[in-house]
Amino acid sequence: MEISGIAQENTRVRVPRLLYEDHSRHVLVIKDLGDNLVLLDEWLVLSSQSRRPPSPSLCQSVGERLGHFLTCIHGLQVSDNVLKSFENLDVEVIIGNEVVAKVGEYLGQYLNKGDAQTLSAAINDDFKSSAGRPRGVFSIGDLWTGSILVSEQGQRIRLIDFEFAGDSGRALQGMAQLGTILVPSAHRIAYKPDDMII
Repeated sequence: MEISGIAQENTRVRVPRLLYEDHSRHVLVIKDLGDNLVLLDEWLVLSSQSRRPPSPSLCQSVGERLGHFLTCIHGLQVSDNVLKSFENLDVEVIIGNEVVAKVGEYLGQYLNKGDAQTLSAAINDDFKSSAGRPRGVFSIGDLWTGSILVSEQGQRIRLIDFEFAGDSGRALQGMAQLGTILVPSAHRIAYKPDDMII
């Protein structure tokens, strides 16, 4: 499936082009995304004296372009046959065991115990009830700071990590997941203004 060319052109966000795949041997070769790209969380943090952190306006520009691209992806009209080509039966098990079941522990790092338990229970209930949801929303499935590569001046944004992509039934899932990672990270390092622009 070609990820919306219009979305890529309008936002200058790119996904790698598939060059070769062999399902039987689990081989996937994608186009090189270019030099001088760093993960989004590294881009936001001042890691050395030689590199200045991005300005708030540059962060806003990158965020707007990425948000527009993700909105386009979530709004794609994708046929049932294409969505079925993304089916990965292990995804629900992996997400249930490795993400949803552990979310309480993660939230406990940032919230008081009672709030963490309440929110964790709500997330677990929502995940368990998702089986009956209508489908038809294409989602990247695992959008986090390690899935987004950015050039120093923000002119190039590249998106990787599509192993959980497919039919989620949840509009805006990717942006919500990314937000759950960025917000606690920003709070955790908010007391180090010399290290990061928030």
